[in-house]
Amino acid sequence: MRLLNCNGRVASMLGGMAGYILRSEKNPSARLIWLFGAGIGCCVLGLAWGQFFPINKYLWTSSFTLLLGGICFLLMALFYLVIDVWRLRRWAFGFVVIGMNPEGCGDHLLP
Repeated sequence: MRLLNCNGRVASMLGGMAGYILRSEKNPSARLIWLFGAGIGCCVLGLAWGQFFPINKYLWTSSFTLLLGGICFLLMALFYLVIDVWRLRRWAFGFVVIGMNPEGCGDHLLP
């Protein structure tokens, strides 16, 4: 049972790494390079590891964690590019409202 908790910790560490990159003093293009690089790196590692250890969502295997972390990095880079670099923010207003109080929204959206 203890081994299953490790993947959740790795996913949390990947999220912390994304936050560290976004809060860093780097210029926006360097942040994008780091986010895209981390995303591609995690996806490649997850797919390569998936050849030896199957990618399985229900078991939360380590290969699944790496692949999903890479996809999340790529999505974070895409949203950062569109919202913060290109400044196309109007479409994301709903995310801003939900992001200001995620616990309260979760109570009403989930049964």
